[in-house]
Amino acid sequence: SSGINAEWPLRPGKGKPFSIWFVHSSHAHQTPSRMIKTIFLILVVCTAITCLKFLPKWPSDFAWSSAGPIRDRHCIQILEAADPNTWNDNFLCWKGRDPQIRWSSAGRIKSMRCTQIHEAAEPAKHTWNDNFLCVPATSPYIFSWSSAGPIPGLACLRWLEIADPHTWQDNYLCGYQIM
Repeated sequence: SSGINAEWPLRPGKGKPFSIWFVHSSHAHQTPSRMIKTIFLILVVCTAITCLKFLPKWPSDFAWSSAGPIRDRHCIQILEAADPNTWNDNFLCWKGRDPQIRWSSAGRIKSMRCTQIHEAAEPAKHTWNDNFLCVPATSPYIFSWSSAGPIPGLACLRWLEIADPHTWQDNYLCGYQIM
C-alpha cells in the first residue's frame, strides 16, 4: 500500500511535530476529496485545542480594577452609565490571549453565553438589572455571579467599587474553566 504523510508543528520552535499517515488500500473507498475533508477536520480540531491552551487561566490570570485599565493586560470596561458612583474607571482585565469576553449594559448579547451582573441594593434608576458579562457560546469559561460573597466550590474574583455605597464590597464573579 502507499500513503501520504502530513506533518504539522505543534507550535513553532516548541515540541515535536505530529504526523498523520493516510494509507491507501485497495479495500478503502477514500477519495482524494474525502481525504482533504478529513485533513481539514483534523486541522480545525487541533487548532481549537491549541487555542484553548493559550487562553487566560481562571481566575489566576484575571484581575479587577476600580482605578482604570491595568498596565500590560487586556481589559474590558465595566460601565453602567446610569450609576453615578464612578463606574467609568472599572475594568475586568486578563493576561494573555483575548478570551472574547464582552460587557453589555443593555441586555444579553445575541449568540453569546451571558451571566447577569446585578446588585439588588442598587436603586432601580441605576439600571443594573440589564447588565451582562458575556462569552462566546464555545468559551471554556463558565461564570456565575454573586452579590453576597464568594460561591462555595467555585473560584471567585472580587468586584469592588469602594466609591459605590450600595454594598459592592461583597460582589464576586465566580466560575470555572473547562480544559
